[in-house]
Amino acid sequence: MTDPQVGVGLRPLALQPLPPTMPLGLLTLRGVPLGSAAKKLANLFRRELEARLPTPPRA
Repeated sequence: MTDPQVGVGLRPLALQPLPPTMPLGLLTLRGVPLGSAAKKLANLFRRELEARLPTPPRA
């Protein structure tokens, strides 16, 4: 929601209690490129996952 390209106008909902955690993903067809919305979602997934990965130790 903080992404300036895709988060404009979005606001978080203050839900209590929070819904249970659930898996989320993208389905793709072999040889068919992702549409523009799916590309944006894939990039958001990638950035979030990379931010959660531990940083490798420096040599």
